[in-house]
Amino acid sequence: MTKDSLTNASVLFEKKSQTPFVSFRLRHFDDLTHDGHHLPLLLEKKHGIHDHPGLARKVDPQWFDVGRIRSWIKTCVTTHGETCANPLKITPATPELLIDVERRCIVSANNQTRFVALSYRFGDSVPFCLDERQLQELREDSAIDRPDVLEKLPLTVKHAMSLTAALGERHLWADALCIVHGRPVGTAEQLGQMSAIYATALLTVVADDGDGLTGLRGLPEISAEPRHIMQEHIPFNGERLVLWDRITHHVTSKGAYHQRCWTFQEFTMSARKLIFKHGRVHWVCQRCQWHEDVEFEKEPEFDLHLKAMLSGNPNIEALGLSLSRYNQRNLTYDRDALPAISGFLTVLSRTFAGGFIFGLPEMMFDGALGWGPAFTRKGLTRRTSASDLTPGDLGVTDLPSWSWMAWKGPLVFPSDEVHPITEWYTGNDLRGRTQRRIDSVSNNTTVSPAPIAASTSFTMPPQTRYLFAKTQKASLWAYRSDPPEAKSTARDPILKLRTGSARGAEIGELHLQTDDQLRSWPKTPSDAKDDGTGRNVELVAVSRIVPPGTEGDLREIRITVLWVHWEDGIAYRQACGFVREDAWRLLDLADVDLVLG
Repeated sequence: MTKDSLTNASVLFEKKSQTPFVSFRLRHFDDLTHDGHHLPLLLEKKHGIHDHPGLARKVDPQWFDVGRIRSWIKTCVTTHGETCANPLKITPATPELLIDVERRCIVSANNQTRFVALSYRFGDSVPFCLDERQLQELREDSAIDRPDVLEKLPLTVKHAMSLTAALGERHLWADALCIVHGRPVGTAEQLGQMSAIYATALLTVVADDGDGLTGLRGLPEISAEPRHIMQEHIPFNGERLVLWDRITHHVTSKGAYHQRCWTFQEFTMSARKLIFKHGRVHWVCQRCQWHEDVEFEKEPEFDLHLKAMLSGNPNIEALGLSLSRYNQRNLTYDRDALPAISGFLTVLSRTFAGGFIFGLPEMMFDGALGWGPAFTRKGLTRRTSASDLTPGDLGVTDLPSWSWMAWKGPLVFPSDEVHPITEWYTGNDLRGRTQRRIDSVSNNTTVSPAPIAASTSFTMPPQTRYLFAKTQKASLWAYRSDPPEAKSTARDPILKLRTGSARGAEIGELHLQTDDQLRSWPKTPSDAKDDGTGRNVELVAVSRIVPPGTEGDLREIRITVLWVHWEDGIAYRQACGFVREDAWRLLDLADVDLVLG
């Protein structure tokens, strides 16, 4: 259908009860034999005409209207109150450093300084890493405008500085110029504060289109390159209909920006977001969404599970959903799996008492150790060790195998009631001279929500790599079970656990974590269940799971077990599973002083 063909079309107006706009149904009689086309059309607003029903807004195809952005900020700040000012009830964070966009230098911040934050992805740009020497140089007025500095800064950072000034703000927080590298302790402290920094910022500029090299296209008198968008108009009875692409208003997920680990906490914790995506600019706060090409506002999209946790509800299932979304994202360096989310976990430590040890909540540690892959058909990927770290570098040299952080991919925590069977200790000293006991509650289902206030403090323990416990171990025969695809579940593939040999009684399951594990396991022919295919696995007990209504029935109660392999007296997790408690008690169990690495 062309615009000219509208002379031979009838237009029916349909008010949709759940939408803020009128849908136009165009029935074309010349070349359609079926019921007609449905096009998402909006009537263009005619300004100057009182009560004009138009909802589409004409925008410049090349340049953003910075004045409109300023009006969004003013409206939100003056009318939304605490709903958008401090929705997470976090004590305002004071960054160590800020960029003064007027003086064009780095300055120390104080607790009264209002600032804008920037969230973007590096892409192929080489990160600018601020060190102590450069910091002293960049404190001088106009130091950032030195050619040797400008050529190293990502274009997106330079554009964000100019945008901040155009919005009437003076200070910007951007990681490239506000985090000092090379400090063994200070850098980690700044990273732990990142979520609070984004939550404290007046707003966060989200550079969803492009990366550090592409900058923010379409900013008048700032960007060298314009944006390129097209609004298709259809003349109609003296008015204009605008073809509206709803996809351009989906701004809180998808795309390369949302595939990076570092952007997870930045986006999640920001109360007000100015998003550059799909060639357009959008505003998302706690009360509404505004888009430059429409007159109406939409309700913001919330992650209700995350919102409940941030409000004080320590729900381990909700925690698993959030961490799973993070853990499917990408990192340039695997060693950054902890620092990239440390700020988010620090904020959650107000809900999960005791904080987190490599991503596992200390208050629910027994249950959290039983995490597993959410979709094992996809398989997890073991993150690699880093051997080239120097003091002050980010990340850790070797993520512990017992943490989900060591494995990239979707994960899930057990949802049934968990009871401890041992006491867990942690430390970095294998001789155990500096062990600290982990204070875990008895189960993960009866913890009451704790009200969160701005004064509620953060609690994050030292990130220690080794776990110590006195427990029991046993060897079982594990064979691969490949059910028909129609009967497979989200937890497939699994290994069946049997006593003694392939002909022993089936008493549990082991959930493989990686595709390599699955490929390397001997297959069991479908017509020969007891042919002896499989191998022995060594299992250690870590907790006891009691499904609802099964207390006292040992056939239903399960012992959570880890399949481990040993190196120099240290056990390393390979997979997680369970054994029925009644069967576990009958096995040839051996006591073990377990060290998990």
